[in-house]
Formats: sequence, C-alpha cells, structure tokens
Amino acid sequence: MREREVYYSGMDQNINEVKKAGDNCHSLESDVINAVKVHDTLAHSYLIYFAGLVIGVFLDAIFKIQILSTAPVLVGAGILMLIGTFFIVWAQMTSRKTAPKRNDMNSVSHSDFLKGPYRLTRSPTQVGLTLLLVGFGFFINSLSVVVLILVISVINHFTFVHSQEKRLLEKYGKSYKNYKDKVKL
Repeated sequence: MREREVYYSGMDQNINEVKKAGDNCHSLESDVINAVKVHDTLAHSYLIYFAGLVIGVFLDAIFKIQILSTAPVLVGAGILMLIGTFFIVWAQMTSRKTAPKRNDMNSVSHSDFLKGPYRLTRSPTQVGLTLLLVGFGFFINSLSVVVLILVISVINHFTFVHSQEKRLLEKYGKSYKNYKDKVKL
C-alpha cells in the first residue's frame, strides 16, 4: 500500500511540474504572439508610407504641383533626409541592443525604455520615416509627396502607433505606462 502512495504522490508532483511548465509555455506563447502583432502593426504602417510615396510621385507626374526649387530648399531637404535616416538607424540599433533586457518582462522598468532616440519620442522610426520622406518630397520638388506623407504620418499615429502602444501596455504594464507618461511624443 505504501508503494502505491509514493507512486501517486510522485505522479502528483510530475503533474504539477507539467502544469507549471505549461503555464510558462502559455506565457511565452502569448509573448511571441504579442511581439508578432506589434511587428505586423509596424510593417503595415511602413507599407502605408511606401504607398503614400508611390501615390505622391504618381500624382506629381500627372499634376506637377511644385514647391520652390531653390538651393536652400534642396539643402533643407538633404538635411531632413539625413536626420530621418539617422533616426531610423539609431532606433533600430537601440532596439536590437536593448531587446534582451526587454524580453525579461519581470525586470523591465520605465528607464529601460529611455534609451537612444526613445528618450525623445516613443516612435522614433515613424518620426524618422516622416522626416526622410518629407525631405525626399522637397528634394524632388513635389508638393503631392510632402502633403501625402504628412497626412499619412498623422493617420499612422492615430491608428498604427496607437495600436502598437496598446499592445506594449498589455505586455509591459506599469513600466510602459510610466515611460509613456514621461515621453509624451
């Protein structure tokens, strides 16, 4: 009889370990799904920027609504494109460097989000894309591109960026909320 009790208590322990491992797997699975959803959201917003650029160039070819084509405008356009590119690269490098820390959600604090360009804006890649493409619009002397990119930037902010931030709040909770309260843009 005693052997049977030991056998069953060992089974209970194994069952509890399997349940615990299953909970960890479920947590990991939901984290992976959340990360994929965040990246899908970002990919869709980048696709909208690209579509806006293509449509803007197409409209410019048809209607030829131009901006000023002076040397200072071209220099300003080049500066906007350089700053935009810098912001995008800086954001990607920072994101890759801080990913291991952000993957351990139990130890993430709001200061972990305050790295690189994320100290200045919660969406540095979106800001960089907007600057890059508006600069490109000025460079090719296309009012259509500039206006479309600015409109798309506002739309992206209220749809895709808002959706991304909602998912990040779900994932990181209070840490992300504190970061969001600290960095307004």
